[in-house]
This record gives sequence, structure tokens and C-alpha cells, in this order.
Amino acid sequence: MNNFSEISKKISILINQASSILLISHQNPDGDALGSLCFFINYLESIDKNYFAFCLGKISSSFGFLDGIEKISSDFSKVKLSNYDLIIILDAGDFRQIGLEKQFNDLLNFRKEGKISWPVIVNIDHHLTNEYFGDFNLVDKDASSTSEIIYENFKDVFRINRDTATALLLGIFTDTSHFSNPATTSASLEIASSLLKKGARLNLIAANVLKNKSFFSLKLWGKIFSELIRNKRLDLIIALISYKDFSDNEFNEEAVEGLTNFLNCLDARAVIVLREREGEIKGSLRTTSDSIDLSKLAKLFGGGGHKKAAGFTIKGSLQRTKDGWKVI
Repeated sequence: MNNFSEISKKISILINQASSILLISHQNPDGDALGSLCFFINYLESIDKNYFAFCLGKISSSFGFLDGIEKISSDFSKVKLSNYDLIIILDAGDFRQIGLEKQFNDLLNFRKEGKISWPVIVNIDHHLTNEYFGDFNLVDKDASSTSEIIYENFKDVFRINRDTATALLLGIFTDTSHFSNPATTSASLEIASSLLKKGARLNLIAANVLKNKSFFSLKLWGKIFSELIRNKRLDLIIALISYKDFSDNEFNEEAVEGLTNFLNCLDARAVIVLREREGEIKGSLRTTSDSIDLSKLAKLFGGGGHKKAAGFTIKGSLQRTKDGWKVI
């Protein structure tokens, strides 16, 4: 990642010069998105910078142990992009994943027309489908996570303490599926080791991410398992979770966290989990096959990700019919 040293130096300069900074990540944030955000929250507070941290969607209570998590807002009304002179976008391949596509496109048009000359957009990400939308793009598609990129490029700029080391280790831990998927490399393991030496609390991460299943969530998993669909022609495993599954049993979305990665251990070319929410369906895709690129499939539906792990969100609902499930 040494090729990015000049970009990361420029980003550090931009941060020091900025008077107002917007931190933002993809909607419905995961461990890498939140770990990255919390790192920068601590970094900016340490140098007394004015900032606002934002991402759309509910933050899982599993990540409540992160230092700075309570400072991340999901209040859309508080976000006016032109109020900032620097926007740092973390762990998102494009504006659609942020959920602010129109706002960003309007902003770029205003800049193009000369109506405004700010803000500068910084894009820090690792997804294969990243569109290099920033004025400065710190994008390494070989990295395990955005947290890995941040560690490599900002470890000498900001003294990493126990809290920020824990935040970055969370990002690496979750995006490598607990050091078990193909994103796990010698580099990611070496960085994880360095973070542990700096005080990262792996036991706290494991307790909240791995040992957080309730009795009721496991009952829901059992219901989902009993209704798995196998497409023999394509060799796919499909799991469908309707909004009714939640409302009937008073479950929330946290009950199915980790389900897709768990199903990826099955003997199939790929796993697709379709999870219905109010007015939309979230698709999660996983494979262990080297011959499949799930990021291309996800991108067709406005999503993105990696070859072996990708996702998307579309408008619609799941409906069970006599001929099987349908998306309407």
C-alpha cells in the first residue's frame, strides 16, 4: 500500500486545513463502516476539528462498545453537503450505497457549473466495485477492509490507542468473517497483530459480534433453515426472510446478523439471502467459488462488494404465492 502514501499525506493536509468536515459511510453500517467512522471521530476530536458523522439506517446494538458510536447520526435533515469544506466517505463504492445519490450528484453539478468550489470529496474504500468518485481516492481493492487501509495510511499521523485499535480490529475481524474468508491475508493478520499490541480488545469484539445470539434469534434461524430453497440447476442456496417473519415474532433485524456468512459453509456454488424490510429488500450474496464474481451481479441491482461477498438493496416486497416466492 506504499503507492498510496502521497494520497494519504494529501488527505492529512486537507484534514488539517478544513474548518468543517463531514464523515459518512454506507447505509445500514457494518463493523468495518462503523470502525472506520469511530477511528476518524477520535482522530478529528484529538486535533479539535469541527465534524459531523453520519450514516443512514439503524446501528446494531452489537457495536455499542465502540468509542464514539453515540456521535454517529442518522438524521438526514442535518446533512447539507455544501455546509462542509471536506467530506470523507468511508467504506462505500458509490453514492447509491450512501443513500444520498441525488444530493451528491447535485453537488457535483453545482461544482461543475462553477456555482460552488467546495467541498473536497475524499473516498477511502476497498470494494471491487468502487467507482473512484472522489477528488482523492484512497482505494485498495486488495485490502481486507477499509479499516486495514486506514491503519496502513494513518498509523503514523494519529497515535492509535486502545479504543481506536479496537475500532479498526473490529473492521478487519468482521470483513474477513472472523479471519476465515478469502479477504484474510498475511497483511490483514499482521495488522491485526499490531492492533492487538496497541491494546485492541479482541475479547470485547468477540463477545459482542460472535456471542450475541439470543434464544429468540436462534428460533428465527431455525425457521429460516426449515424453509431454505435449493436451486439444483444453478447450485444455489436461497434464504428468504419476509417482513412478516419479524412482525409476527417481534424480532428485529439484529436477529439475522451473520446468517449469510453462516450459510456460506453449505455445499453450494453460492448463497443468496433476501431480507425484506419496510418497502425494500436487502440482498446478501456469498460464495466460496473462485469462478464466480458476485460483485458484478450485485452491481446490476445498484449494489456492490467483492467477488465472493456482495450485496444490494432494491425497492419491493417478498410475496409467497402458490408458484413460490416472488419479488413485487
